[in-house]
Amino acid sequence: MRETIGGKNSQPKQRRKKRGSNLDVSARRKKRNKLKRANSLSSSLQPFKSIPPPPSSPTPEPTLHTISSGTDSEYSMSDDEMLESDDEIDYYSRRIAIYYYYTQVLKYPEKSQWNESATIIKESLQLPSTTRQEHLHRLFKAFDELKAKDEEYDGKRLINIKKDKRIIETNSTEAQIIADAYEDGFSIKATTQIVNMYLLDKNIPFVTCSAVYGLIKRLNPKISAVEKAKQGSSDPNSNWAKARVCWISQLLVRFGILRPPNPPPYLDHTKMPPLSLYQIAWWDEKHRKVIVSSGLGKTTQAQFRRNAEGKLDPLGEYGDKKSTLHMKFAEEVRFCFGVAMIKNNGIDEGVRLAPFEYTGKTVVLHKKFMELVKEEIKRVKNLPGNTAPWYISTRPPKSVYLTDPTSFIKGVGKKKAEKLAAAGIHTVADILNSPTVPDDFTERAWLSIKSSIPPSVPPSPPSPINHKLADNPYLSLYGDSWLSKIKTVTALSSYCDIQDMVTHIYNETKKLYMGSPYEKNFYFYHDALSQMNNSDTIEWMKLQGYLKHWILPMNGCNEGTTYDNHPVGNTPEIMPLDTSLFNDLDEAIQRHIIYTNRLDPTDPKKFSLSTPSRASSAYRRVWEGAPSSKRIIQDISKLTFNMSSIVQHKGCVVPGLGNRGNRFISSTDKSKRGGKRIRYNEVKKAHWMHEDTDGCTSRLIEDAVLKVEKVEKKEYICKKDVVEKEEGKEEVKEKVIESQKVLEKVTKWEPQK
Repeated sequence: MRETIGGKNSQPKQRRKKRGSNLDVSARRKKRNKLKRANSLSSSLQPFKSIPPPPSSPTPEPTLHTISSGTDSEYSMSDDEMLESDDEIDYYSRRIAIYYYYTQVLKYPEKSQWNESATIIKESLQLPSTTRQEHLHRLFKAFDELKAKDEEYDGKRLINIKKDKRIIETNSTEAQIIADAYEDGFSIKATTQIVNMYLLDKNIPFVTCSAVYGLIKRLNPKISAVEKAKQGSSDPNSNWAKARVCWISQLLVRFGILRPPNPPPYLDHTKMPPLSLYQIAWWDEKHRKVIVSSGLGKTTQAQFRRNAEGKLDPLGEYGDKKSTLHMKFAEEVRFCFGVAMIKNNGIDEGVRLAPFEYTGKTVVLHKKFMELVKEEIKRVKNLPGNTAPWYISTRPPKSVYLTDPTSFIKGVGKKKAEKLAAAGIHTVADILNSPTVPDDFTERAWLSIKSSIPPSVPPSPPSPINHKLADNPYLSLYGDSWLSKIKTVTALSSYCDIQDMVTHIYNETKKLYMGSPYEKNFYFYHDALSQMNNSDTIEWMKLQGYLKHWILPMNGCNEGTTYDNHPVGNTPEIMPLDTSLFNDLDEAIQRHIIYTNRLDPTDPKKFSLSTPSRASSAYRRVWEGAPSSKRIIQDISKLTFNMSSIVQHKGCVVPGLGNRGNRFISSTDKSKRGGKRIRYNEVKKAHWMHEDTDGCTSRLIEDAVLKVEKVEKKEYICKKDVVEKEEGKEEVKEKVIESQKVLEKVTKWEPQK
């Protein structure tokens, strides 16, 4: 359903004229002939005196439907008057004629004869060829119901005969819930889910998306763009196209799709290991700027007229417009995500691999990173004084040694130490070796000082540990974990070693294919990242055994060009994350932000992009379920098609290739689509949502109900899983907790018991 309401495309489009149909007949003549047919049908209605005039006619005289004589040339209206009449008159006459023929001629046939009766009526009344028997059957059913009630058909259009469609009143609680949800940014599908949660607890039939959409149109919301708050201010002969053709042709050969005759070495499938979409993990980087927005990052906003309490009011005022802060230097959240398609018990499964995060960091070469490490080591070695944690004293607490100054003795303060120094006593050993009592000290005071010295005093304290004297103070202090510690210091915290990213990609891909047929020959694909394409990184990957698992050009593909030994850049069509999956992830993030909008900003369950740390938490949690397995399978399955299209276009950019919305997946199910729609007596989830969003829609419903019914607001819990222990076993039992008290004589929405 199109969700644009009140905008440019909100008006229904008129039906287009069919090409080549009566192009030589004017619109005036066609309408005249149309009305003639209607009046000729209505001439048979004269004996049926109880038929009322059409509801659209301002006068009770049915002159539009009677003929004064048996000829077709005499009418009770002029041609101009007939041309000004509404099309509803034609339909009215047609319905009356069907009713008369069914009741007076066919005499209410049995339901088993409806098909034959519909054919007879269609031929006898010369109904349009587009008239379907199902439509006539609905009329027959209505006619039978009128007969049972001893009533007659008045010619009005029968509405909602096929299904019982609810019309939501604009002053109802459901309307308040729908307005609050839609204004918060929920889609019409999600809004329908929310209002049906309320109807389920009230034991009221569900509403459909059409009913919700119709209510929103009748409420006539103001649709406007979310404002921004300012802070300040295709050549086939090109080298790139040629390189793309060579590189992607080699991939198609390895996938077994392309088999050129007399191929060069880089297209000879006998000289390259084959590839399968089930043995490759696809990795790519994702950067997202933080957003500070009262509009939750959306570009449009819906506003309904409300009173001071927030209740819907046709005479109320629109609220304040939402805005998005425009930041000149916005921070980013940065990830490297990976997806794969595998076989799980013979069934295709899309998998999301653990992401690598480097938020707030810049990826640099290992050589550059080690230069920064050396600078940090040099800084620590030049630190002045005995600063922790680099200087560690090994002396036990409250210990005394012969070489210690007299101030180390208990009871000897600054003044006593000065008196002892005046008498030539400077150390603990001097006190023990002094034969006489120094001047200015009584014998009692002197004995007190001596008694404070332990009986056996070691000669000198143990030497302290000074890590700054080592070649690598971090290695001396932290041991084998020194590199992970040094990466956290300020000087290095804003940089990420490319080797760390590559190691993560390799380890996670290896873990995925452990125990599978591709345990030994798994691959990962990553597009042209300059830090990975660097010769030093390539050499390091070769030594580590990683390089053979990275899909790269081989056998001289693009040799002698700038694209030698690495993938050709600017080719998002063969990266499933770039084509659609990252967009799915962003849309899921947006949904979670909307769902948790009413939570407190400090609530850890809230989803937000306002800061890098909050954005990081949001992406990590949403990555647990989005993009879905089905989406991953769809986007990976179409990669070989995209590759073939690029080769067919000689490496040039193919408009629309890989764009969102072009998903497809082959199916062996050839059965016809459509059929009877089954209604379920349960609320269906509009999308996958993280468990942290549980209960958020209940809060929206509660707020809407409170605005309508004006009840005292207290904490509301819709449904909660309560774990009970019985006989030593844990059972999960669903329990409804009512935590609101209703004011007297006021109906309160309560959860279903």
